[in-house]
Parts: sequence; C-alpha cells; structure tokens
Amino acid sequence: KPHPPNKNNRNTNNNIIQITSTSTSAMMMKMILISCLLAFAAADDHVNMFLKQADVDTLAESIKGKAGSAVADALKEASTSSSTDLKDFNSALTDLHTKIGTVQSTQMGLIKRVDAQIMMQNYAAETRARLDALKSKVQNALNRLPDVVDQVKDTKEDLIEYGNEKTSEIADSSKKVASAAVTKLNVPAAINTFKASAARTERKAYMWSGWCSYHDTRGGESEYCHNGQIINTIAPYLSREGTGRFRVKKNGYYRVVYQGIAHACNWWYAKLYVNGKRQWHGHDYNYNTWRDHTVDYTIKANAGTVFFLSIQTSCHWKWHAGNQNGRHSVYQVIYMGDY
Repeated sequence: KPHPPNKNNRNTNNNIIQITSTSTSAMMMKMILISCLLAFAAADDHVNMFLKQADVDTLAESIKGKAGSAVADALKEASTSSSTDLKDFNSALTDLHTKIGTVQSTQMGLIKRVDAQIMMQNYAAETRARLDALKSKVQNALNRLPDVVDQVKDTKEDLIEYGNEKTSEIADSSKKVASAAVTKLNVPAAINTFKASAARTERKAYMWSGWCSYHDTRGGESEYCHNGQIINTIAPYLSREGTGRFRVKKNGYYRVVYQGIAHACNWWYAKLYVNGKRQWHGHDYNYNTWRDHTVDYTIKANAGTVFFLSIQTSCHWKWHAGNQNGRHSVYQVIYMGDY
C-alpha cells in the first residue's frame, strides 16, 4: 500500500528523477561528443588537438557547476572511452592510408604498362600502314611492268629497222663511191704498176760464205782465215781484208756464223773482235777427240768497222781445213739490214 505523500518523499522522488535525467543527459552528451569527434577525425588528421585532457577537465568542471557531479563524471567516462576509440580509429585510418598508397602505386604501374602497350600497338599500326603503302607501290610497279616491256620491244624493233635502213644506204653509197673511184683511178693499171715495183724492190740476200783452206795445229790463238769462198753477194756492204778480217761499208746489223771441228787437248775457245776489242767469247771442253764447235753472233756496226774471228787451244788442232763442199769447217757473214 502506498504511503501517503508527504513533503519529504516528494523531495526524494525529485532527486531520483533529477539523477536519472542527469544520467540520461550525460549519455546523450557523450554520444553527441563522440559523433562530433568522429566527424572531426574523418575531416582532419589533427583531431587530437580537440581532445586534450586538460580541455576535457575544464569542460567537466564547468558542467559540474551547472548540471551536477553526475554529469561531470559521465562526461569524463565518455572522454576516456572516446580517447580509446579514437586511437583505434587513427590506427585503422593509418592502415587505410598505407593500403591506399599501395593501391595507388599498383595503379601507376598498371597505367605505365597500359601506356606501353598502347604505344606498341600504335607503332605496330604505323608500321603496318607503311608496309601496306610499300606493298601498294610495288604492286603498282609490277602492274606497269608489262607496259614497259612492250615499250622496250617496240623501241628495239624500231632501232633494228632504222639500223637496217642506214646499213643499206651506206652500202649503196659505198658501192657508188668505189665504182666512181675505180673508174677515175684506173685501178687495174695501178695494180699492175704496184706489182712491177714490188718485183723490182724484192729483197736480195747479202752474204759471204767460205772457209779456211788449211789446218792450224799450233797451240795458242790464231785468226781464222777466209781464203776459201763459196758465195759472195755482200760486196755493197762488206769487204775482206788480210787473212781473215772484214771491213763494214754501210751501217747495219751483221751476223757472224762459224761451224767447225777441232781436236784439242783441253779447252777450246772462240773470240769475236770488233775494232780490236773482244765483243764475244765462247768456249767448250775438248780433250783428245774430234768435236764440233759453233759460233753464232750478230753485231751492230758502223761503216769502217773491222771485225774478225779468233780461235784458241793449248795444243793440237784449232780447226780442220774446209773445202768447197762445206765439210769440216764453214765461215759465213750475213747482212741483216740497216739500223
């Protein structure tokens, strides 16, 4: 059964209601404060400047004077709880920033790869376009090639036809010129005159051919003699002097030829003297047997030059005597021509 109301009970109930209201107000203020703090944290990384413990204590003292110690205690509790929640939030926010940085770095790498791929595709497209243009030019040139070949063939045929015409014209003109020349110059008579002149100027051989008519069996060196004679057509160019010498009458080349057998006891020597000086020298080994020896040498001599052939051995036969049949030894001088 309820007690009758009295003055004291009314005051007690009022205190209860006041405390309840105060607790409710404290919780609401706590929630409002946390919401504001979270809003500040989301907007700015420097939220802690608004949550310094000294500011909270000052605010609590102010509220205590107006709303009572219960509200102040609730506000302190809310502040402590909010500080813990804010630390967790800051840690999560830092981790989120780190992940965002990683995502951004990965994004930049992907962007670079995509840019590179796009660049390669663009280069490939440009290259393909150039190749297509080159292919088109080549194809156009190939398409024109048959026409060019036909033009070349036509030009070749025209040139051949023109050349044949000119050749025919030149041949006809040459025939006319030759016929006129024959008529004017009396070619048959000219040919006959040339033949007669050639017959008169036909070259004649100029030479002297003979031998030495005696043996020479003494040791030492001796001049081969030319007292035997077979042919003598060299008189206009050469004359004989002394035992075996020749004097040149006209400038020219003179060939000296000797062939003879000897029977020496050692070396056999042949020498050709021109104006007293030895110009040619040859030798052969001959020991107690008959052997053939040969001299063949051409000299260049001026008019007045004197030359002769000399043979040398240490003993026995320097040369064997020749005869008109050309046996054993022969001596020849041939005029070869002017210089």
